Amino acid sequence: MALRAYIDDSGFHGSAPAYLFAGFVTTTRAAGGMEVAWRQALVRAPYRLRSFKANHAQMLKGEFAGWTREEVERLRLELAEVVVAHAEYLYTKETRVADFNATVAPLHAEHGHLMRDAPLRNSSFSPYFQLLPATLHVLLQIAARRGDTIDFVFDSQPENEETARALWSYLPASLDELGRPEMKEFIGTMTFGTEQEVVLLQAADMIVWHENRQLERGRIEGMQPAYRRLLDVPRVVAPSEPELLRAQASHFRATVAARLAGTEPPPRSQWFIGR
Repeated sequence: MALRAYIDDSGFHGSAPAYLFAGFVTTTRAAGGMEVAWRQALVRAPYRLRSFKANHAQMLKGEFAGWTREEVERLRLELAEVVVAHAEYLYTKETRVADFNATVAPLHAEHGHLMRDAPLRNSSFSPYFQLLPATLHVLLQIAARRGDTIDFVFDSQPENEETARALWSYLPASLDELGRPEMKEFIGTMTFGTEQEVVLLQAADMIVWHENRQLERGRIEGMQPAYRRLLDVPRVVAPSEPELLRAQASHFRATVAARLAGTEPPPRSQWFIGR
């Protein structure tokens, strides 16, 4: 059986406390039924919707202009039920803004001009660069334990897709370096799309919005009913790890030193696990 992960991001603009990747994992077989159920929920909404955008729902703007708060909450809960019925896992990976600013961000001023890999030259100092490898590695391990291949579908981010494709190309070699070559057979595909092109990315958008809101509020009692329902799905949570960021920063400095000395840089596998 093949798995498919739908992942969106949040926190890259504004004043959120963390950068987030979040979404869900389903089977390729269940994905078709989930898309049908999602579309049907939008058609049954008080005012028929073309798509669901979590931020618009919260702000009562766009297609949600004129809605009541109660109508929005009922729709959110119905959409959460669609996720619960079809998802194998929810996934969240966070990098705390304070941790990132203290460890990785200063490297850009120090060494950014020395990066040779063109797709990674500027993005190495982006939170996206920190979140993507961890996401690929964590979810691939889950798929391998199940004996399933896994495809990844990410929300389209044109400014980051070149970096993402470069990191994806390094994934098989990283598994060799980590002594886990058997995991390579479970690598599926990686694609990008908009929430209009790939309907189930709307569900990932809803999940990452809830995760971001919960981080900002930090109160269990403040959970919305839809979020409480989503928590009935098994969760894979990769928290912000300052030691991981420090390890990645050390790896980057070692790479720069090796290139300046004309010696072999450390393995790229460290991008995926920080060790």
